[in-house]
Amino acid sequence: MALWLYLHFPALQLDTLLTGLTAPDKLADTASAKACHAEQAVVIVAGQKNRIVQCNQVAKTQGVELDMGLGAAAALCPQLQVVAYDETLTLHKLQEIAQWLYQFSADLSLCEGTGIALRVTPMLNLYGNLQHYWQVLREQLALFGVSYTAATGYSPLAAQVLARNGITVLSDDAKQLQAQLAAQPLHSLALPVLQQEQLMRLGVQTVAQLFALPRAELARRFDLSLVQRIAQLLGEAPVKLEFYQPPEQFNSHLALLFELENLAWLERPLSLLLEQQARFLRLRNLLAYEIEITLTLRDSDAITFMVGAAEGEYRSAAWLRLCSLRLSQLRLSAPIQAVSLKVLQSRTHHNAEQDLFSNAVGALSEQALLSILEAKLGRGAVQGVSIQPDPRPELASQWCRPLQRGNYHPTALPLRPAWLLATPERLQESVAILHGPERIYTGWWDGAELARDYFIARAADGRWLWLFKARDSGWFIHGIFS
Repeated sequence: MALWLYLHFPALQLDTLLTGLTAPDKLADTASAKACHAEQAVVIVAGQKNRIVQCNQVAKTQGVELDMGLGAAAALCPQLQVVAYDETLTLHKLQEIAQWLYQFSADLSLCEGTGIALRVTPMLNLYGNLQHYWQVLREQLALFGVSYTAATGYSPLAAQVLARNGITVLSDDAKQLQAQLAAQPLHSLALPVLQQEQLMRLGVQTVAQLFALPRAELARRFDLSLVQRIAQLLGEAPVKLEFYQPPEQFNSHLALLFELENLAWLERPLSLLLEQQARFLRLRNLLAYEIEITLTLRDSDAITFMVGAAEGEYRSAAWLRLCSLRLSQLRLSAPIQAVSLKVLQSRTHHNAEQDLFSNAVGALSEQALLSILEAKLGRGAVQGVSIQPDPRPELASQWCRPLQRGNYHPTALPLRPAWLLATPERLQESVAILHGPERIYTGWWDGAELARDYFIARAADGRWLWLFKARDSGWFIHGIFS
């Protein structure tokens, strides 16, 4: 039989909300956030009867209990902060934890949205023993700041029963695990209500009493699902599990406990998402080139914007700088209730070879500068210029994506001014011709024929002008030399 470990997360949504807490007056750091946690009583309610399914320690100290009605809880704690249960948020957080643990334990499965089952036996060849294996997992779980109970068993169902009942036992001793399971109350098996009532009428109060009943008699009095469940608890029958496979692209969502009315307060929750993204990318040796951030607003359309890193980036601090520049351009029409982050483009990270003695070491690269400019000014505000193989001055260059390299590479460029007028202006002053003519007769193939003689001239005020004389319309200024 294989040894299993079950991790039960009883307050996953609450832990997630408190971790992402960003009260306007509690922004300084994690210590400030923890201080705020200690002051605020928070509960998660679910169902039509608004039963409390999760509550923090502050609420518990004031008498609030799980499965209590919201009205009773509010009477005990008038300043209670109430949040509706969000199954999607809970599942996202569970998937985030599973995704991180996947690099340390190969076979794991998400169970009922509140737990993760991990097959331990194959991993003992790598870690040597259960204690070392658990030490590694415990260190990784500490990164998420969530509460959990952990238990082992020789079936995933047995480990789940122990962990969900608040029993922490980490052992590979089959007899000890069997004794712990047998000591649990019958209701911990989460049997169908009718089956549980029938068994209790027979005097069965514990798992041990259930195991002591003859299987054949149970099969005759109850349906086969009960016998099958006992066999699964004892590891005699397999439990159908769908093993977790990590996603190919990062996509995370964070609901906020407090609505944010100022974009400056978004730094901490956004940092948490970017840290998750960094772990995702680092694990897969990827660089992100473009991310999408969505701000969910109260009673208003969500704000979605993209942030790019031209040379690719995975570090959360670098992405936060770029996001902050982009956020400085936004205006809120309503308070922010949630933040989502999605990686749109990513590629494998190939370490570029750099010269140890290069003078450019530590300088800002072209791609990094481009990323900063686009984050600050907007993507459409930054453009490049490419040379085109057309002799007509108006068509000799065109806008392109920044840093884009065209296919046309002339061996020599004619003498041209840095400033070309959008529309040529008629010459109305005396000038001295210094160079020319350069005759441009072209464009016959597309109907935009051009026939001009170009000259370089100096005006009386010292300006250097680029002039042309058209066939029948006189002299014009087309550009000015710097």
